[in-house]
Amino acid sequence: MKVTSKNSPRNHISINACDGAIINDITLIAPKESPNTDGIDISDTNGVHVNGGHIQTGDDCIAINGGSSNINVDGLFCGPGHGVREGREPVVHVSDVTFKDIHGTSSKSDAISIMCSKSSNSCAGITLNHVDIRPTNSSVKVESICHNTQVQMIGVVYPPPTCTPTSFISMALDYDDFDAVTNKQPSKDVV
Repeated sequence: MKVTSKNSPRNHISINACDGAIINDITLIAPKESPNTDGIDISDTNGVHVNGGHIQTGDDCIAINGGSSNINVDGLFCGPGHGVREGREPVVHVSDVTFKDIHGTSSKSDAISIMCSKSSNSCAGITLNHVDIRPTNSSVKVESICHNTQVQMIGVVYPPPTCTPTSFISMALDYDDFDAVTNKQPSKDVV
């Protein structure tokens, strides 16, 4: 069954305290100016698979909150909102997250933003695998930032993140492709 939700006054779907959920080919739509119109909010849940569809909302496409694990998202079109957000303060521990084969555009300068708490191990095991976010307008320069975490990059990641304070960046594969995209010399692991 195909589900479509239009113009929800708040988030469209909430998944709370669930053990296993599958969402296939969903369409969620809200105006880009609409606040608090998350597509899917997930909390205290283990095992969610979102497979295909379109989420076009003014806020987060998918919000993954505390107590959630084993969340997989495949073949989903998100926009114009904020994309996928993980975690909210009090501090949420985020680990073993891979963003893979993500291609799109950004109208703002912050194409990728990975912001972690200063508390010990708030984020660990973050991987960007073949992620390519380009500006929608040539006058906008896109950038990626990460704070208080370690990020592993596999393949071409554009724009490559600048991590602070002492994050570890690893270029695991495809040095030649990465160098061609960024016009930089081959990279080494940096500590």
